[in-house]
Amino acid sequence: VFRPIFNLKKLNLAYNRFVYLNSTLFKHFSQLIELSFAHNQIKYIERNTFSSNSFASLKILNLKSNYLEYLDEHLFDSLRNLQKLELDDNRLVLNNFHPNLTTTVIFCLRNLNYLNICNQKNNQNIDLMRTVM
Repeated sequence: VFRPIFNLKKLNLAYNRFVYLNSTLFKHFSQLIELSFAHNQIKYIERNTFSSNSFASLKILNLKSNYLEYLDEHLFDSLRNLQKLELDDNRLVLNNFHPNLTTTVIFCLRNLNYLNICNQKNNQNIDLMRTVM
């Protein structure tokens, strides 16, 4: 979909009208460190969206303020260098999470030091420290 830009470090696609993300969107962004899809209308993210080598350097992923209700438990498996993940202000409901999602995110993303999954709409917070212990 996008023409190759091999040296691109930050890509901000916030405030557009994306409804879903799939694996064909990003194939040639191997240096990408920060990616934002905040404030879109994303309802669905294909399981393999972040599995290409294009995301090997990704450290910040912002998906806040979308319409996400469900996340595949393996969606972030390939994001080994991710340090910050923003999922707040979506429609994620605890019952729609895979039972081990927070554990999967924590153990899969070993470099993650900031995770926001506060659901503003339903005023739900998940205490990750309590989940791990």
